[in-house]
Amino acid sequence: MSRIKWALVKSRLQYQFAEWPDTWPVKLSARHLARLQAVHVRMDGRVWSDEIKALQAAIDDATNAGELPCTIETFKFQYEAYSYPISASPAQQAQARKDACYQKDLAAISAVDFEHWLTTQGELPSIHIAAWVQSTTLTVDTAAPAPETVKPVQRSAAQDAAILKHITTLGHSPLAVPKNTTGKAGVKFDVRNALKKNLLFVGVSVFDRAWERLTRNGEIVIQK
Repeated sequence: MSRIKWALVKSRLQYQFAEWPDTWPVKLSARHLARLQAVHVRMDGRVWSDEIKALQAAIDDATNAGELPCTIETFKFQYEAYSYPISASPAQQAQARKDACYQKDLAAISAVDFEHWLTTQGELPSIHIAAWVQSTTLTVDTAAPAPETVKPVQRSAAQDAAILKHITTLGHSPLAVPKNTTGKAGVKFDVRNALKKNLLFVGVSVFDRAWERLTRNGEIVIQK
């Protein structure tokens, strides 16, 4: 039954997979989840793009703020338009599909974590999300016991660790960060600049929120 339900989401996830999986993936990105959670459908059967964008933004904000646990994983997508000559052989067609794919590192979210987050938002899962949760839960429950593994670090914890580590790399103690000198860039600026390409800090205010969190918790102390 889970495979049938998975097949039904193809219309909502066109171009969201470079190679279509046989059944539900263990984790999905915000791009996937926004399309599956959207419930309002147009006359042509497609989901409203504005609703998808709003949902994706909300999910991204939740992962960036550490409210929604995730790991960073590589997803493969397919460009929305590609073509090949009518006379193309099967091998040439396969190559055209391969050339029309691209990879992107994104936050990967599990079914259990996404369902829990929806509950905290007072939202019910769509029929597609419910099917995903049911399928992955059944897979976990019926599988043989897995060896003990290290629990993935939550995004907020990973952000905190990256900032604290880089403060140390700059030769300072997080508990004794020098106060900014008037007219000169300080430690916060140097750390922000060093981490600006880090995928943990995608977003305009993500770094500032993490720095403020560390300061509020007493893990960063600015000298007076």
